[in-house]
Amino acid sequence: MDIQQTLDQNTPSPADSTDNRLLIPIEDVCHLVGLGKSQIYAMIREGKFPQRVQLGLRCSRWRMAAIRAWVDGL
Repeated sequence: MDIQQTLDQNTPSPADSTDNRLLIPIEDVCHLVGLGKSQIYAMIREGKFPQRVQLGLRCSRWRMAAIRAWVDGL
């Protein structure tokens, strides 16, 4: 099963407004895109991956809509 199939099966449709509000942790991002934490953080530094939403000093999340858009652009 590829990344797009996983996203399609496990997430709301892009038309659903909850997709734009849904914030997911790094572990879920890793699972959805098939990359490790280090790879994701390196790509963020290089400007090649969606930015995180900082919720606290040690709490970050990613917008599901941004991750879906990034995967669609692959």
